[in-house]
Amino acid sequence: GCNSFGGDYTVRDQIFEINRIFQTQMSCTTIKPKFEICQLRRRWGFNILDTVINLQSNDTTITFSSRWTKSVREYPFTLKKWKLGYSNDTAFNFLNLYDLLPKLTITQNREFRFNWYFAPRNDTFKSNCVEGVYGIGENQSIKLYYTGVAYSSPNDPPVAYQDGLFVFRITKSKRFAYSNTTLTLMNDLSNFYYTFVPDI
Repeated sequence: GCNSFGGDYTVRDQIFEINRIFQTQMSCTTIKPKFEICQLRRRWGFNILDTVINLQSNDTTITFSSRWTKSVREYPFTLKKWKLGYSNDTAFNFLNLYDLLPKLTITQNREFRFNWYFAPRNDTFKSNCVEGVYGIGENQSIKLYYTGVAYSSPNDPPVAYQDGLFVFRITKSKRFAYSNTTLTLMNDLSNFYYTFVPDI
């Protein structure tokens, strides 16, 4: 229940093959039925249906799915670009001070991208960004998983650390609320919310 697994894979000619597997070996307080991860080390035929992937080999089929598989096309917020308007996270005051304004693009292809700049906004400093994929679940739950980071080095490392940390805290949000004029991301654990307004 508390360990994680990872590894390398290749996809070639409609064959999915896991080449190398590693796993953590933490001491878990609750013992659950053990999943033999090594059984995945073989060649699999596969198909992908929305956010479900089926691996098939001989008489074995393994299905991986997510609880964040609700349709995103019903939400018009995917058709707009957003900028951070206000937040109860005190780090937002820091962003205002340095003219750092995160902007959010969230698409119907389940991709998101945060862009923000180190002050002053000019050609000297390039855009910083965090990008990744997301899913929507029951009761307006949301999962943001970042897959890439690009960061230009500003002159003040402590500032660089703080503005980057703030954006990563936004990606930990678990729920959202939407109206025609706002998109709010909320983290129930920290009780922080981040409200975005249209970037006109």
